[in-house]
Amino acid sequence: MSALEAQEVPEARVKEWEAPAAAWNVLADASGDYCLREATFILNRDPAISTGQQRLMKLIRSLGMVDRNGTPYAKHSAHLAERPQTCQHPHTGEVMLARPQIRITIRGLQYLHGKLGGVAPLRYEQSEVDSAA
Repeated sequence: MSALEAQEVPEARVKEWEAPAAAWNVLADASGDYCLREATFILNRDPAISTGQQRLMKLIRSLGMVDRNGTPYAKHSAHLAERPQTCQHPHTGEVMLARPQIRITIRGLQYLHGKLGGVAPLRYEQSEVDSAA
């Protein structure tokens, strides 16, 4: 193998891995989060997992990730987040603060995936089949 060929092989491998690495960086760095409904759809893509929103919330409670009021504990801040919600008063139409919604982060999905006994890699992207439903 010539010196030129030896240089081309590593460059080809780097180019081959650029897109997957960029995708992973986006996911790992994501500050995004998912509501319970979205999280169950993602987790249920694993053939070993079958859960719903209420069962997922029950698991979150049993793992001690939230207090009795549903507020995430600080030690699980990488797994769960709270997002403030607003609603309109039915009679006055005034915008009011509602109970904050629990959101599950990417790291939280990975944590719960392991706790639920997931066997397949998590897939965060929405497939064409999912979007048609």
